[in-house]
Amino acid sequence: MKKEFKTGKKSFYLFVGMLSIMLLLVFLGPIVSAVDYRIGYYTLARSVTKTGEPIGQPVFEVDSGLGGVFLTIDEFVYSYVKFEQITGPYALKVEWYSPDGKLYYSGEFKEESGKSLTDWWMWTRIGVAGKLGEEHIGVWKIVTYFNDKPIIIAKFLLLTPELVWFFTREYGRISEENEALREMFIEYEQRVKSLELDKAKLEDNLSEVNSKFTETFQELSRVSFERDNLKAEVSSLQIKSQQLENQVNDLSYQRLILIAIAVLTSISATIILVIKRKQITPPPPP
Repeated sequence: MKKEFKTGKKSFYLFVGMLSIMLLLVFLGPIVSAVDYRIGYYTLARSVTKTGEPIGQPVFEVDSGLGGVFLTIDEFVYSYVKFEQITGPYALKVEWYSPDGKLYYSGEFKEESGKSLTDWWMWTRIGVAGKLGEEHIGVWKIVTYFNDKPIIIAKFLLLTPELVWFFTREYGRISEENEALREMFIEYEQRVKSLELDKAKLEDNLSEVNSKFTETFQELSRVSFERDNLKAEVSSLQIKSQQLENQVNDLSYQRLILIAIAVLTSISATIILVIKRKQITPPPPP
């Protein structure tokens, strides 16, 4: 009984100890925070204020995947990122690649503690005016890494003022040409629609003509069949006519023979009658 009491007492103390540790973990929180981040905003800029506000946005935004256009007379190009929340430990690295694809500059920031920050911003920059010339004109690429994982890829176009002026002028000219081409396209589109309607009408007419042709062909076949029948009947009638003609000729020949026989018979009868009369007539008196 004593032994069972001691065992129950030890179990009770163990349970109380585990409960105390769990309560401490709940109130004190985890010893190491989980690494995490949430990006709030990213942009390219010409400068960043001391309070972390980017200023001097690019000349204009484009729809080709570029973050903007900078000039060789700009003092700096800034890559600015603002995190809504970021938790360490972490290493942020930003790499700048020139138009030839080579690494031009790399900047890195490390946070070894596990603290969590909100609305935290960071920027890196490269000098432009007096450092980058015409050989650096083209599309630059900026890659931002979070613990060696790329989280942001941005591009910008670096030009000289002369090229911007040239492109602006060409842009206006090309815009006018595009507008003219657009109007021409609309006109041709309308023509195509009109031609499609005409085509549909012609197809309907062709269908009607085909139907009439079929009817006419059937009628022609019927008439041809009747003509062939008539030809056969005419041929038969011609044969009968020839036969009748032959019969008529035969009858005519027979009639001539009968007439000749009748004439000869009549002549013979006349001669016989004359002879008989001569025999009957008495001689004259002496």
